[in-house]
Amino acid sequence: MTATMVDLIRTAYGVDAQNVIGGPNWLEFDRFDVIAKAPAAASPETLKLMLQALLADRFGLTTHPDNQPLPGFVLTLGKRKLQLKDLRRPRRKWLPFPTDPSSAWRHRWTSRGDLS
Repeated sequence: MTATMVDLIRTAYGVDAQNVIGGPNWLEFDRFDVIAKAPAAASPETLKLMLQALLADRFGLTTHPDNQPLPGFVLTLGKRKLQLKDLRRPRRKWLPFPTDPSSAWRHRWTSRGDLS
């Protein structure tokens, strides 16, 4: 099983991937195979510490805790009544599914609701 460096950091430190800030762009794209042995009786917390040590030793990873404010959203109820749209009534007209699967290649799907 391969994992990105962000996946490994997330597992080792128990943080969300979006909270891993900084570092080169390969952290999210390059994949690595981690092959290691651990004692059978090792607890999950011990395994995390071992993975942290592996990342520091093999990749030179250094970390520091940070209380940097991150953007967020608050959903509050306004003064007007809710104006949610019913999803059971789609706005766009879609072509119906073909009844004969062998004729599916003859149908072109479009978001405008018409054939081109």
